[in-house]
Amino acid sequence: MADEKNLLMDFIEKKHPINKIWEESERTCSEETREDFLKLVGRIIKDGEKSKRLRIFLHITLGSVACLAIIFLSSIVTWKMKDVDYLQVSAPRGESITVSLPDKSVLVLQPGSSAVYPEIFRSGTRTVFLTGTADFIVASDPDKSFIVKTQYMDVEALGTRFRVQAHLDDFAISTTLIEGKVKVDVKKDSVKSFMLEPGNQIKYIPSQNDIQLLDISASRMASWESGYLVFQKATFTEIAQSLERRYDVEINYDSGALRNDSFFIRFHPDETLSEALDMLVMLIPGSQYRISENRVYFQIK
Repeated sequence: MADEKNLLMDFIEKKHPINKIWEESERTCSEETREDFLKLVGRIIKDGEKSKRLRIFLHITLGSVACLAIIFLSSIVTWKMKDVDYLQVSAPRGESITVSLPDKSVLVLQPGSSAVYPEIFRSGTRTVFLTGTADFIVASDPDKSFIVKTQYMDVEALGTRFRVQAHLDDFAISTTLIEGKVKVDVKKDSVKSFMLEPGNQIKYIPSQNDIQLLDISASRMASWESGYLVFQKATFTEIAQSLERRYDVEINYDSGALRNDSFFIRFHPDETLSEALDMLVMLIPGSQYRISENRVYFQIK
């Protein structure tokens, strides 16, 4: 149930990129809506199980606004929204999920990530709302742009391969182009647009309001599709957050001691947590770690 709880809290706190649709819609709330909402909250509190998939229905009647319903297996919560049927897919920590989108594009969700998209792409665009990290292989359709929306970045493509990393708690948000061409709109004080070529990465650090355009090895980035974790010019925080999601652990460390360092490292998909941490110890002189249940304590002597 953790995935559903996180989605609900992101929505309530206006962090999920789908909030833009919600905010542009007129809403009313019936007594039935309130009762369903309380049932869902009660289930989230009681149920500790994880669900990988849930369905979001947006429905509008002619001339009036009807309800948004989020279905968590048998639980339904309703809000008033537009006439669109949406699907949500979530990858829990420690697992990735491959999804075929309605236009035959391929979406690979990385651990701890979720995506919301229409059941059918009916409008002039193909839009996916993302929180987390995902790889996209976009089916060519010159008449319909493919758009990935996140909290701080919108990525537009016609036919290409790229990765978007946009976890809500990430130090940096990024888009890396492997093949083709994409347009990236970074949403800071004002929208700034960038056209990426293969091997380009655009990185935005919200806490510093800083945008960086980097050159990254596209061939190494493509190894993501084989399950590798590849980092180039990455902070320790970025590496630790990815390892936390892959192995479903909590990594504790002194961020100040590694604040000014950047790292180049690749983790094999079959490596255990201990093997991955051993690689970090080899990379960072004087470091050591200790594992206690699902917690890792990483220290520099």
